[in-house]
Amino acid sequence: MKVIPAILPKTIEELKGPLDKLLPHFDTFHIDISDEAFVSQNTLGVEDIINTILSYPNTTFDFHLMVFDFGRVINYLRNYTGKIKIGHVFVHHKAMPPKTLFDPVSGPFMLGLTINPDEEVKKLSTLYSFEKIAAVQIMSVVPGAQGQDFIKDSLRKIEQLRLLNYRKEIFIDGGVNNKTIPFILSQKFAPDSIVVGSFLTRAQDLNSNIKFLKDTIPA
Repeated sequence: MKVIPAILPKTIEELKGPLDKLLPHFDTFHIDISDEAFVSQNTLGVEDIINTILSYPNTTFDFHLMVFDFGRVINYLRNYTGKIKIGHVFVHHKAMPPKTLFDPVSGPFMLGLTINPDEEVKKLSTLYSFEKIAAVQIMSVVPGAQGQDFIKDSLRKIEQLRLLNYRKEIFIDGGVNNKTIPFILSQKFAPDSIVVGSFLTRAQDLNSNIKFLKDTIPA
């Protein structure tokens, strides 16, 4: 199981600070991009984010797009795929991406679908061909802010996806910390990756929290 730190940056300092602190321990980061139309919070725009992470050419970045105009952001990211490493780009169903967005094509990064706590796998399976989607990100909090309480019921969606024969990567994002990780690991169906936000970016004792993750999470 892979641990991926999540950064929700409102300023360049809020992006660079966590990156510089966590880079000795992690090789992949999850960058949240939001606007006040999609969620209540606004982050740095994709332009400022890209200009900043160009200084980290050996690091892989996933992007979680909490925006309605995801097409503009995806096109902007495509212009920089030779200069930065992009792993996954996640788009919300709420933003109404077309089915064709996830058609398997050779591209510079993998496109994934984000499922919110109030969205059901069964209904989404009638709208999308999950086998075409490179990864699924399950939100275990309401999108928009770090530090929220973990929604345990979200984990059942992993089982639902697997029972639909979905065999690609599943991410859990939101409220992941030392209190919720044991519960996640106790489930019959576990995610492939956990996205960890404030437990790392707002840690009072970062070394202790990193040690907990390394000692607890199976490789």
